[in-house]
Amino acid sequence: MKTDKINDTYYAGFEGEPEIRLIYTNSDKSYVLKIWNGYFDTLMDCLVQLESAQSNILSEYYAHEGWYEESPWEVEILERPYNCLIHLILNI
Repeated sequence: MKTDKINDTYYAGFEGEPEIRLIYTNSDKSYVLKIWNGYFDTLMDCLVQLESAQSNILSEYYAHEGWYEESPWEVEILERPYNCLIHLILNI
């Protein structure tokens, strides 16, 4: 049986507005980070400064493909977006 651990720290105060859920699932648990879409847009804009908009997650985001067409949208190769986010966090 799967159990969800939900962190909605970055969505609190924006209830009713668009949200993005980043979900990591292993065999028995799902970890959910629920964030306000405005924060996610800002992250994507910052990532473009570090990475070409032609890379996987950014190109689909800016072309409004992937998660806009189906839900949930699954990122199969996590290494590149993960490394970009870590680089962004460490350089803020």
